[in-house]
Amino acid sequence: MTPREIIDQTLEHEGGYVNHKNDRGGATNFGITIGFLQRIKPGATIHDIKNMTRDEAVEIYYDSLFAPNRIEELPSIVQDVYFDMIVNHGRRRAGILLQRGIKRSGVAIVADGIVGKNTRAAAITANQKSPCALRANVIEARKDFYLAIVRNDPSQHVFLEGWKNRNNSFRFA
Repeated sequence: MTPREIIDQTLEHEGGYVNHKNDRGGATNFGITIGFLQRIKPGATIHDIKNMTRDEAVEIYYDSLFAPNRIEELPSIVQDVYFDMIVNHGRRRAGILLQRGIKRSGVAIVADGIVGKNTRAAAITANQKSPCALRANVIEARKDFYLAIVRNDPSQHVFLEGWKNRNNSFRFA
């Protein structure tokens, strides 16, 4: 998949503007929270979130998340799910989930959330062993994380079905 296809896939899950009372991210549009937008564009307001276009979201995703996280240096089998996890969980948590998936694939790695040369090398090794297993293991690590969120904070149960559907969309048919 191209970077644009990966970003578009994530945007399919994110939808438009929401400001759900139980959503920890607050006001969000195309998956971009007000807090994130203010970090990359100081002075941004909820008005900016509400009026964001899809093209603006694509640009933000590529410039602030896709390129800096060097998604294309990972095996192609996990690029889309890893990018989606960055958007949904943040870089550190996404890194931990990727590393847990690599570890489940039988490759020794510390799940510290830092996706650098060691994680990239471990992902390549896991991919060489079994690309499908690597992808499945990353997806399972993410599923476990969603379940832990709800166990730790039952108010988040309202989102669980959507999270499961999102995660399952990355499984091979």
